[in-house]
Amino acid sequence: LSYVSTNAAPLHQEHEAVVAVIGTFMDVTHRRKAMQQKDDFIIVASHELKTPITSLQASVQLLNHIKHDPMNAMVPVLIEKANRSMNKVTNLLEDLLNTGKYTQGQLHLNKTRFVLSRLIEDNFRDIHSDGRFDILVEGERELEVYGDPDRLEQVVTNFVNNAMKYASASK
Repeated sequence: LSYVSTNAAPLHQEHEAVVAVIGTFMDVTHRRKAMQQKDDFIIVASHELKTPITSLQASVQLLNHIKHDPMNAMVPVLIEKANRSMNKVTNLLEDLLNTGKYTQGQLHLNKTRFVLSRLIEDNFRDIHSDGRFDILVEGERELEVYGDPDRLEQVVTNFVNNAMKYASASK
């Protein structure tokens, strides 16, 4: 499927009727696909922003409830959760600001070695705590992967959120 942009302009004889038309045709398929990729990215990033913002909001609300008891054991845990969520929001906002790079195929990956099961467990601890859903991690517990943990986390988060949304009857 190709997209073509057309333009036409009439040629007049001195103050008289149109005697000819000049037209141009331009293949804009690449530009149209790049715009669609950018729109798709913005939709996904907006969806992904909801998760860390919701977690951040919950942590701050809980901290607000226990603010008069700074010795409460939950304070450091909630602060750590809030910081993790804020870092995720910051990274996603940076991604949104750099959408031009994505449409030009310049997505930068920060590859490193990390233990996949820890990434999953660290990011879905909140799901376990509310008791509605369980995340079961099976297989090699110390499996190291080489990749971008932030990007992989985005993919897994989107996958789990969609499972919770569209298969909510399943635990």
